[in-house]
Amino acid sequence: MRQLIPYSYLLARDAILLLEADADVLTFAARTSLFAWSVGFTRYVRKIPFEYTHRHHGKILLDVPQPPRTKKAMASQLNREIEYADDIEWQAMAAGFSGYENWNETRIRGGYRLKNAELIITRQAVELNEDHVVALRFVMRQAQGIAELGYIRAATNLGAAIDPTLFSFLARGELRLVHPVLKLDENALILISGEPK
Repeated sequence: MRQLIPYSYLLARDAILLLEADADVLTFAARTSLFAWSVGFTRYVRKIPFEYTHRHHGKILLDVPQPPRTKKAMASQLNREIEYADDIEWQAMAAGFSGYENWNETRIRGGYRLKNAELIITRQAVELNEDHVVALRFVMRQAQGIAELGYIRAATNLGAAIDPTLFSFLARGELRLVHPVLKLDENALILISGEPK
């Protein structure tokens, strides 16, 4: 599904990576036209950058707002997103979309998702090293099902080389993060959660 999609800021590029790596995303494209919606008698117009077709949810209008530069601006943007989400979704559905989504920085870059998407796209997560799979499962069982990322890297004797296997296990549900985090670090707690998809 590799294709050239224009983007003007890095968060939009990262959203494209997530779309490209998702097997349930059938198509995606950049939108060139402005999107208009109304709240009462007030009309709003702005560019909503993407649309995609999901295998189970149909055609989705996807907004990826450029991250604000200050905390005050971030709070203001969040309030606007909450305030206008229902109005935008209603107008999106009237325009033929199945729904509307707003992906912020936490949704796109949170936890392992973006790194796993990069690995899938570069094919590192498709064919896992069997020795790494065995090492990861052994260490997690020895740790009674829960361990910090730093411990896993050290106990497997693989360091960061275990990451592609770990991210793949997280993506398919065999492992999960105890607490959602914006960026995985050595202290991130990882838990055995069940069988892989």
